[in-house]
Amino acid sequence: MRNLIVFSLICLSSHIYPQTADWQYYAKDNSINSLTLDNDNLWVGLNSGLLKLNTIDGSKAFYNRINSPLPESWISDVAVDGNGIKWITTWIKGTLLRFDDNQWIIYDEYNSPLPGNGCSLTNVEIGNNNDIWLSTACINTGLIKFDGVNWMVYQTSNSGIPSNYIFAMYCSGNKVWMTSSLDLFSFDGTNWTIYNTENSNISGHTIFDIDEDSQGNIWLLHGNGVEKFDGHTFTLFDNSNTNIPNINNYKFDIDSQDNIWTTCISYGFSPEILGGIMKFDGVQWTKFDTLNADIPDIDISPILIGPSDELWYGCANLGMVGKKTGDLWTVFDPSNSGLHHSQVRQIVNGTGHATYIGTSQPKLSGSALVGFDWGSWIDLPYYGSNTYKMTISTDGKLYIKNRDGIRYYQNGIWHLIPDPPTLYAPSVPLGLSAMSADAAGNIWIDYLSGVETYFDPNTGQYYYVAKEGLARFDGNSWTTFTPENSPIPDADISQIQTDLNGNTWIGTNQGLLLNTGNDWLVYNTSNSEIPFNNIYSFAVDSSGSVWFPDCNLGFYRFDLLHSEHFPYPGISKDRYTGEVVLDIDGTPWQTGLFSLIHFDGKEWEEFNAENAPLPYGNVLSLSIDQNGNKWIGTQFGVMVYKAGGVITSSNSPVPEGNNYTIFPNPFSEYFEIQFDNIPGKVIISIYNTKAQLVCETTGNSGSKVMVPRKNMHPGLYFYRISTGGKLVAAGKIVAL
Repeated sequence: MRNLIVFSLICLSSHIYPQTADWQYYAKDNSINSLTLDNDNLWVGLNSGLLKLNTIDGSKAFYNRINSPLPESWISDVAVDGNGIKWITTWIKGTLLRFDDNQWIIYDEYNSPLPGNGCSLTNVEIGNNNDIWLSTACINTGLIKFDGVNWMVYQTSNSGIPSNYIFAMYCSGNKVWMTSSLDLFSFDGTNWTIYNTENSNISGHTIFDIDEDSQGNIWLLHGNGVEKFDGHTFTLFDNSNTNIPNINNYKFDIDSQDNIWTTCISYGFSPEILGGIMKFDGVQWTKFDTLNADIPDIDISPILIGPSDELWYGCANLGMVGKKTGDLWTVFDPSNSGLHHSQVRQIVNGTGHATYIGTSQPKLSGSALVGFDWGSWIDLPYYGSNTYKMTISTDGKLYIKNRDGIRYYQNGIWHLIPDPPTLYAPSVPLGLSAMSADAAGNIWIDYLSGVETYFDPNTGQYYYVAKEGLARFDGNSWTTFTPENSPIPDADISQIQTDLNGNTWIGTNQGLLLNTGNDWLVYNTSNSEIPFNNIYSFAVDSSGSVWFPDCNLGFYRFDLLHSEHFPYPGISKDRYTGEVVLDIDGTPWQTGLFSLIHFDGKEWEEFNAENAPLPYGNVLSLSIDQNGNKWIGTQFGVMVYKAGGVITSSNSPVPEGNNYTIFPNPFSEYFEIQFDNIPGKVIISIYNTKAQLVCETTGNSGSKVMVPRKNMHPGLYFYRISTGGKLVAAGKIVAL
């Protein structure tokens, strides 16, 4: 046998991480990666971290990058050794973690022979003497063994392993069974044994999974069936000689009666073949799916047989964990949120502590829109795959713009706005994603003003081009603006915003428009210093300056006379830019494809999966509430961030003994704040419902401070009182 590559572990990384108050994670997964039992606990590997589910009382413990040293959130596999130690593999970075319920030890490319560099660890198995066996998704890695002290890597260059790529693996006694795809091979610590179509009667089908029954037979899972190996002969059970009802298998397990249980995925023939769970008793197949069992999903994977032959499975679309005990089917939600889909498309922050979160359409059940008040989640209708936009008005109404109209939600009731302009036409590609509520209560939207038809004589095809207009609803009637009756250009409208003075700004691919109520102004590269004409995202600060992304993670600031460029000085892999949002102090944030960028006028911050608890996945949306919490919509749920600690309804800082009074509330021309026991100089900041700073004034303890109605239109506002850089009080004020 060739010489082995042997590494001795010299140093370990051991950490215990506390909960980070700056970050909170409301996770949702649409798939389950792995299931492992440890006595009464089920360990679930997710894209958002690791879950320990108590199978007796249903209690949950989440481990993610906020409260543990997980180097990433994407967990690929979990195994439990004979001492109850959990061994956890990750998908993106390819790290191995050891967790004994108290301490974590991390093994990566810096302290072990693990390849790193994005080489995913796909399987972890426990062998004799609690040896750890690992396989990766990299074709040149081979088989990795770790005995707790020493590492060994088996490759074609130093051993008899027939391939450096291990597709599936199973430990049985002193043997490790593996496949590189079509062939089966085993290793007993000394000898390698290979079974292929040249030296055996193996079928040569792709092997997805390996397991062993109580008689010592090795079973192989194929896409269209299973194959038994008794040590001498391979016997295939597939769609050519059995009644298998689905040939789209992925994972399997074997119960104490040697029944084969496989998961299967739907595939779209006509009629569609539903996925689910199949049982094979050696002769007949029995299928369980949404039509004949209480399985909530049409696609199932993975699967796990427990010690009492209870069956655990993962829902590939819903991200749920199911259990079958005899004829009883139950289901558990492994997430820590009320979201029904993982991809968070839009977030708006309402009055008080309410936040509305719009996701992609749930595949089977649940609402695509949920409301969250830090304590409870509520499903709301009228949001889905055909939703263009949602926004919040100054009086707290949630507006939703769909193909079929515009509705607003207030006090638990939905109201339909009558007679909106056209928002949909069949076969016409549309992007009507602009809507905003101004300070006067008007609703501004883009709409379909017309369709132009073109005929291409070369292809014989007709092409349809949507024409967009601008519309305003004043509470009673609609007013529409087109190039024929106003100065707006013949252009696509991407975004609408209103500023503190009640002006309305419209971003188009032909420049930036400003409506002051009576007048229109158009800013483009031919008549101003605006940096470009394609305005796909922007934000207006309290001084009236407009912030744009520069398409390279930096910003432009345009004060209507001059344009100033603030290039991002760092080096980032992420050069995609999305939306721009202003913080409550007026500083800009923008979303990248996988990151978040902040510029405070001098310093830059970038948050990504390498330096922050963000999951590996796209950043899809961003909203900032009146407390300065950053709500980040990701591919795997919502993260909330605020330096110094996220402020919720339960931890809003109003220290005991600090007395102040506000009168009148509501107010007309001004209101007064009387301070008693707040020491030193205080700063009173007023924000609107879009988290924009309206005005700011100062006062002293024992004094009465008058706050004039500067820049405040009728509606709800939020005040924040701070001293010495510390927030001491917060609340609401209403302008009549």
